[in-house]
Amino acid sequence: MNTGNKLKQLYSYMDQTQNIAKKVYSTLSKYIEETKNLSDKDEVNIFLKNLADNEFNKLYLYLKQNIETINTPIRVPKKGFDTIYKEKLEELIDTLNYLEQKLNEIYKKLEDFQEKLHSKRAENVSFKEFILAEKTEIEDYLKLGVNRILDDKLHFFKEELEKIREIGEPHLVIKFLKEFEKNVNLFIKEQLFMNISGLNRSLKDTLLKKAENYVEKLGIPDQKKHVLLDNLKVFLENYEDIYPLIYFQIPQISEKMFDADLEYSSLLDKFAENINSFRFLSIFLTGIILTLIGIYETLNSDVDMWMILSIVGIFFIFGSLVDALFFNKKYKKVFLQKQEEILIQSLRKNLDEIKTALLLYFYEENQLLIDRINEIINEELEVYSTGGKYLENMKNTIKSLRDEVYDLKSKIKTELS
Repeated sequence: MNTGNKLKQLYSYMDQTQNIAKKVYSTLSKYIEETKNLSDKDEVNIFLKNLADNEFNKLYLYLKQNIETINTPIRVPKKGFDTIYKEKLEELIDTLNYLEQKLNEIYKKLEDFQEKLHSKRAENVSFKEFILAEKTEIEDYLKLGVNRILDDKLHFFKEELEKIREIGEPHLVIKFLKEFEKNVNLFIKEQLFMNISGLNRSLKDTLLKKAENYVEKLGIPDQKKHVLLDNLKVFLENYEDIYPLIYFQIPQISEKMFDADLEYSSLLDKFAENINSFRFLSIFLTGIILTLIGIYETLNSDVDMWMILSIVGIFFIFGSLVDALFFNKKYKKVFLQKQEEILIQSLRKNLDEIKTALLLYFYEENQLLIDRINEIINEELEVYSTGGKYLENMKNTIKSLRDEVYDLKSKIKTELS
């Protein structure tokens, strides 16, 4: 490369070095000015002010004194320019080395401070872990709340179901059940959801108090604690309750469900059920007694009339059997009572499922709120543990300047070698 080209190249490197130096100077000037108004109550602010007063200020003053000397006119001798060329390149490398070293020191201080904040955060258990010990207490509180809302009303509805036993007529039972279903769902719509809203408010208040206790124990500045709690309050105030899908439904029933003739298809089945009836037993036992008396008296006296009594007794016995086979409707009553009992127990279970569904809703709602509160706290702590966006951006800016200095230095070194 001839002298002219070398001189042109040298001026280019000097310009680039001076431009980078000016860029660093401008950046430091901005940060020094911005940190002047920071409060002394925040750990991050105190660190930034100290950094600005020391490392930033020292490098700033150095650049202020030397920035214009980087790019000065060069007198070109007739001979020996190669030596001047190398000396000037080495001077630029020294300047860039110093800049890189100081920027790296600043970057390391920023990184170490962030690591210190990360370590502090690592000492704290998460809100999710903290609340785990209190979760049973919260769920017990929710259970008591659900019992308070539902128990009396469910007891009332279960008592209402007992009326089924008194109705007796299948079509009237069906009519009663449809009205019963309507009344239960009316209660759910008009009263239960209102009470759910109240218990949800209590749950949010409880979780906020737990969060306050947790945040109070965190090793972060009070100002950060206030910001964190304000964010949680805003979230809980704006959190929209999603009501559970609770609906009471009676099973599909028809009068066929109460038709005993469909269940007892044979005479023997009906007979087996009817022989337990008072009607059968009274006629049958009367026949037995009359027969036995007639036989006994016939054997112990000469009066023929006692034989007639035995015959009458036999007719009673025979009649009770015929009645049990063809005319006694006890089996229908027994079947109706059996079906009514099955129906009552089934509906009682359905009523209990309202409480189960409501408890499940509140347990899930509690977990959703805990998860979201945990996320909000973690987001805020993540910002704090990096010193906030301002410090993170500062670190990235310093790194970018350091890398830019290193790249130019490497390019000049290559030229020199």
